[in-house]
Amino acid sequence: MRLADRYSKHSEAEITQTLARLRDRVAERFPESGLSHVTEELLRFAGDASQTAAYLERPNWPVRVGVAITIAVMAMILLAAASAIRVSHNVGGIAELAQGLEAAINDLVFLGVAIWFLLTLEARMKRRRALGALHQPGKVWQKITLLGACHHPSTTPVVNRAVVAEWR
Repeated sequence: MRLADRYSKHSEAEITQTLARLRDRVAERFPESGLSHVTEELLRFAGDASQTAAYLERPNWPVRVGVAITIAVMAMILLAAASAIRVSHNVGGIAELAQGLEAAINDLVFLGVAIWFLLTLEARMKRRRALGALHQPGKVWQKITLLGACHHPSTTPVVNRAVVAEWR
């Protein structure tokens, strides 16, 4: 294993263990402080991140089966409709031929869009959950910034004291 690879891989257990030690050390030195609450939230965030990563890794079988059934039903309906159509070999004119071709192409495009929507459903669901999880570190960072601001108000812009008091 290359040295760069060794340090770019992170173990969930090691991260959780490190955050637990950090929480214990902060709670020992600063009991019931805002910082101890932030370290507790970081530990909770690490657990949530582990659960989110596990969810993102495994396939969502109910969605996949539902999509497969829906596409199969759509194909059966399309085949039934296509077999019931009686096509005349006599075309009344170029306008009538163009109208029929336009309608057929339009139906195929909408069918393709519907199938694409269904096939990407699981990925979009997972993306939404992953993006929601990405906002958590920002919330913790905001709390850390505001807690630091109440200790050093001269170095930061105006801080809403009610928000800081709520987080303490």
